[in-house]
Amino acid sequence: MSGRLHGRSVVVTGAGSGIGNAIARHLAVNEGANVVVTGRRAEPLEQLADEVGCVVCTGDMTSRDDVRKVLGTAVDEFGGLDALISNHGLLTLADFQNTDEQIWRDMLDTNTIAPFVLTQEAAPLMEQGGGGAVVFVASVAAYFAYAPDNAAYSSSKGAVITLTRSLAVELGSANIRVNCICPGLVRTPMVDPIFQQVADAQGISLDEAYAICGAELPTGRMGLPEDFGAPAAFLASDESRWITGAVLNVDGGTTALNPGIMSVVAQMNPTEQ
Repeated sequence: MSGRLHGRSVVVTGAGSGIGNAIARHLAVNEGANVVVTGRRAEPLEQLADEVGCVVCTGDMTSRDDVRKVLGTAVDEFGGLDALISNHGLLTLADFQNTDEQIWRDMLDTNTIAPFVLTQEAAPLMEQGGGGAVVFVASVAAYFAYAPDNAAYSSSKGAVITLTRSLAVELGSANIRVNCICPGLVRTPMVDPIFQQVADAQGISLDEAYAICGAELPTGRMGLPEDFGAPAAFLASDESRWITGAVLNVDGGTTALNPGIMSVVAQMNPTEQ
């Protein structure tokens, strides 16, 4: 099939569920990419592979050995590496006084250091093929404390934005572009527990909690994983060939409207809806 990434070799991390799963699916089905998907759990990756024909290589992105194995799979299967979508992430909520160093280290290892290591290992492979594209997935939490108990996560994602700009400068001479997507609040398995707490506190369903929050956004709804396939494809493709070091907010207008959007949900009286 044709597509913006027809015949290109792409690795997508954190592809077992949520945004990463939707991106991998879109790249394989709609953009013609040869996709290697990775994550810690084999079952959802194998199900995705059965449905769209991508290659599975399980791995822990906090392990450099696993990173090399995953990237090597792309080279072995498809002859090189053209694009990397670094999407995996860890979210642990804990208030500041009760956040121990291990919580911080775990989130930094997963959310910040792992993308650095991935790119460090991917860059030489891309350079061998004449260049490539790296797309990090950060969060609008990088900009503001949109929820309580979020200091470690927000800090780790803020660092990804700075990493994006730094690597864009450093890798530009190798014809490697580095850009970043910042999702807003998206209905994913990682975010569900946060909204379940809201729902339980308000005596409403999870669907209602998402709907109340989404109604406050300019787009009138929460984000869905499927909203991220096309933006990721754009940044990985030649259509964005003169874009590097950029941060693309895919957030339904969250950053344009109100950085305290979560407080709307926390204070909402569902009986008034």
